[in-house]
Amino acid sequence: MAYIHHNTNILPPVFLAIVLWMSTNGYCQSFPDNEPDTKQSWKEKFFYGGSLGLQFGTLTLVDISPMVGYKVTPRLGLGINPTYKYYRYKNYYYSSDDLKINVFGAGLFGRYLLFDKLFAHAEYEYLIYDFIDSPQSGNTFAQEFQSFLVGAGYRERIAANGYMYLMALWNLNETIDSPYSNPIFRAGFSIGF
Repeated sequence: MAYIHHNTNILPPVFLAIVLWMSTNGYCQSFPDNEPDTKQSWKEKFFYGGSLGLQFGTLTLVDISPMVGYKVTPRLGLGINPTYKYYRYKNYYYSSDDLKINVFGAGLFGRYLLFDKLFAHAEYEYLIYDFIDSPQSGNTFAQEFQSFLVGAGYRERIAANGYMYLMALWNLNETIDSPYSNPIFRAGFSIGF
């Protein structure tokens, strides 16, 4: 199963430079601090967001991972993030040998704000990989993966109640067949937390 791994160890240096630059520069527009959650109705305590990943070429990847959560306290949020990933490895010599994999799953997560821009993150993720062992045989297989991810993240305000975030996570359940290799980097956005 080593051929279905994707490398999450590469963090684009340009993106990292932009995040660091944003954290050291002032805002062109100032945003008021969030109102205390005690004044929010239960509907206003929901937060949303997620990430979208696209890659094209020899390896094609489409990653759609929305999230929805609920602020239990002003600093603690719990949520769920369903995910769908599509991989296609193009074989330029034999197009009938292209490897195609569909990944379905979901995660349950908790996020705790340590400071305004820094948070701790813990997540349980369950994924199912559907793939064909070879186009000639046409045999379809499914493999399940369970991951326990822990780590920290940095968020930067981009709107009055919107944030971009960058997380570094560690899979406590990493094996030779795990879909991730440690460390794992994720980037996305959230509205409301």
